Amino acid sequence: MEGSDSEDGTEEESEDDEEVEMETDADEKLGEGHGQDEADEVKDEREQTGGEVKEERDEGKGKERSLQEAVQTMTDKEVVDLFLREDKNLKELLFLRSLDPSRYLEVTMKVKAERLKTPEEREREELALQESKRREEEAAAAAIASMSREARRKRGMELR
Repeated sequence: MEGSDSEDGTEEESEDDEEVEMETDADEKLGEGHGQDEADEVKDEREQTGGEVKEERDEGKGKERSLQEAVQTMTDKEVVDLFLREDKNLKELLFLRSLDPSRYLEVTMKVKAERLKTPEEREREELALQESKRREEEAAAAAIASMSREARRKRGMELR
């Protein structure tokens, strides 16, 4: 609307806008040296930030490698427990598919099955596991007691 005469004074406003633009251009020309320094600082910060991001990526790769090495040495049950406890994404196991496809399939199926269980089912399984351990311990204690009785009998016979 420049150059048009209107009653609301739009021509005056556009002239004011042009003056502001000229002042801004003049300020930029005067402070060009300072602007370059600031631009260099921003560039340096970006490079540093990029470097930090790169370092974080490298650390992530290192963690990924250490997870892969750990998974290779762990039993399937330990891997399942790890993925359930830390709520890890199953995509982190994809490396295992190329190394041992059957183990990959088995572990991922176990993790998925465990994630689908209700808390009541987990509690029942835990109680059953504790009960079976208790029975095994009792059986082991009884076996030890039986062996010690046998040993005492033999020693008694030897002493006579």
